[in-house]
Order: sequence, then C-alpha cells, then structure tokens
Amino acid sequence: SHQSCCSNTPAGSSCPVGAEMGGFNYVLSLRAMSEMASFLGDTKSQSRYATIAELSKKGFHTTFWNPQLNAYGGDEGAIQSLSTPALLLQSPPDDLLSTVEKTVEEDIVNTTGYTIRVGAVTSKILLNVLSDMGQHVTALKVATGTGQWSWGWWLTQNATTCWESWPGGGSHNHIFLCGGIGEWMWKHLVGLTPTMPGFQQIQLAPRPDGIEGPTSMAAEYESVSGKIS
Repeated sequence: SHQSCCSNTPAGSSCPVGAEMGGFNYVLSLRAMSEMASFLGDTKSQSRYATIAELSKKGFHTTFWNPQLNAYGGDEGAIQSLSTPALLLQSPPDDLLSTVEKTVEEDIVNTTGYTIRVGAVTSKILLNVLSDMGQHVTALKVATGTGQWSWGWWLTQNATTCWESWPGGGSHNHIFLCGGIGEWMWKHLVGLTPTMPGFQQIQLAPRPDGIEGPTSMAAEYESVSGKIS
C-alpha cells in the first residue's frame, strides 16, 4: 500500500514502490534465516542463506540504482523511502556509499525540512540509519520536529498514541509508524546495545546533545537477564 512505502510525496511520484520494498524485505529475510541456522548449528543452511543474501543485496543495487539522482528508485519522491533501506542493507558499493548518504541527508535537510517522506517500512529504520551513518543531529531534528509530516506534528494535534497514518486517518492506536522511533531512543539516545545474547553483556553509551537535546536522560529496561538502569 501507499502508506507502507512512501508518504508526503510530490505529485507524479512513482511511489508506492512494491517491488523495491519486496526486494529489501527479501534480503532481510535471508539474513534472518542465515542467523537462525547459525544458532541451530546448521552450517550448511547458514552458508547457503548468507550467500543468497549477499547476491540479492548486490542485485538490489543493480536493479534499483538511479545514477541520475545518485539514489535508489525512479524519482525524487522515493529518495528517503528507498535509499535508506539500501543503506541498511549496505547495498551501495564502497565508491558510492558516501554519495548515497549525502543524497539522503540533503533530501531530509533541504527538500523536506526535516519532515518525513516515508511510510511504515522505512520509518522503522530511518532514524537508526541516520545516526549510524554519523548524522545523529539530523536524526534528532527529524525525531523532534513538528512539521507535516512528523511524530511531533501528531503531538501538536494532541495525539497521545501512535496513529496509523501521518495525516491521522484510520486507527489512532497503531504501532504502524512508531516502531522505529522507540528502538532508536533505546539504541542511540540511551545507547543500550546487547553484546551477548539475552543481555548477558551490554554496552551503554548515552548520547546527550547540549544543543538539540536531550541534555540528559534516564532509562530503565527489564531484560531477560535482569533490570538495567
């Protein structure tokens, strides 16, 4: 659906982008299968799925790379929705990686003014990808912005829950567009990362920001290995 892939796109945009999103999730599924096979001690299946995943990652680039835009997809309306998943997959070749990162950042900063042009699929990963690629301040501005469309805009409309769509249609109690911001807050604000299964060992690296905020943070997490605070 349109909401699953893109949002707030300009007139004439080719979004939604079902084939591209299908390719993205196919690679993620293959990687998950490889990881599960590894935990089960099935080295043959682990290697098989890992090989197919790597080939599919390269195929994603070959199929959807648009050299005219220095991005993935057919038009400027899909830059955030498609280039962000490509960065998560590490699909761009080394000589194009910084170009794709710059394209995504410029689209967010200059084209949409820190507002969101993605649907449920990319909203799950957008903030994490920005922070992971060294654009944490940009991620902070997206997370705290109040323009249309954004999580902050919902707050200006007196929302107390997550909505199914950015404009507010459908359910007003829906995880559809909110999963990513919660994960990002734990990973990049609190800075909590398990380094062993079951949180037996963790890394804790909070990232306060004196300009964009928050300047301090407190958190408590009930892990399977006990409370972390």
